[in-house]
Amino acid sequence: DKLAIIVAGCKFLGVFVGMVVIDKMGRRHLLGIGGILSTVFLIGVTIGASLRSPPILIISMSAFILCFVATWGNGYWVVVTEVTAGGGRQYGSASQAAATGVLFWAGWLTSFTFMSVMEIGFAGLLLYAFVSALMIPYAYCLLPETRGLTLEECAMKIAGSKHAMTMIGEIDAGGDLKGPSFIESSSEEDNEGQSVSRDDSTQ
Repeated sequence: DKLAIIVAGCKFLGVFVGMVVIDKMGRRHLLGIGGILSTVFLIGVTIGASLRSPPILIISMSAFILCFVATWGNGYWVVVTEVTAGGGRQYGSASQAAATGVLFWAGWLTSFTFMSVMEIGFAGLLLYAFVSALMIPYAYCLLPETRGLTLEECAMKIAGSKHAMTMIGEIDAGGDLKGPSFIESSSEEDNEGQSVSRDDSTQ
């Protein structure tokens, strides 16, 4: 089937392009452009379907798949790891699992409701374009830029101060969290400070 080959080729090319550009572009810019192009090509799919034009439909669908995979398809896995780093070992992993669960749930919901949405008519395809357009303000207005930062630096940026270190503990050279030693050390310092002040007050 030629259509299946085209779709598979677009996905493969999208993965390759995404691997090349993900570290050359900022996270916000990459996902923002992905949202813009995805919206434009979904509108193209709607136009092709309304005009019953196979060339417009196939070109727009292939371009959408290529752009989405190259941006959000690859970028999601990087961004979700960096953004949830501030949660530390306890909440960071849980946040990543929750985000991935929502991702697969949304995919299932789209597949499950696709035929029902198509019964609305061509306006149903515009609904997908509208949802795609929501990626643009998210990328440019809500998503922090984390390109070139370590997980430790991402956590500090997400938390808004160096106190994020008390949440995530130390991160070794391999990027693994070693435990909340900063919490322990700060607690020990507080305890020592309290003991000194108590001694001074007693004297």
